[in-house]
Amino acid sequence: MKQLISIILTLMIFSSCGKFDSEKRTSPVEIKGDTVTENENNDAFICEFPIPAEFPGGNVAWLKFLKRNLVYPEIAIDQNIQGTVIVQFKVCTDGTLCDIEAISGPNELKESAVKVIKKSPKWTPTSLNGCNVIDYKRQPIIFHMEYE
Repeated sequence: MKQLISIILTLMIFSSCGKFDSEKRTSPVEIKGDTVTENENNDAFICEFPIPAEFPGGNVAWLKFLKRNLVYPEIAIDQNIQGTVIVQFKVCTDGTLCDIEAISGPNELKESAVKVIKKSPKWTPTSLNGCNVIDYKRQPIIFHMEYE
């Protein structure tokens, strides 16, 4: 699924960056940063690459949010269950998170991992060529008990 999404995103990038010239469909291009230059005649045009979705305040704020809001389930504590839960979700075009699901990890921990992601405020959505697009994310959430 992730590979398919990457392929689709790559195709979207290239289709949004190209210029149509029926006689030069196969001309080679050179990519330098955000500028794409055709090697044959040095015509340059700007190609925007996606700006990924971001939690307000960036990654540091996201990790603080997760730590502050994550609840270790009592049943998991009682049974000494630890592990990593991978939660996948979409950042929608309006910045809300949707289609949140735990795709791996101990069953006793999955519900708590999903709940913490659902509590998230709106994110800054992914932008591609000035338009907001859906972004797919995966977040590992580690449940670890510290012993005194």
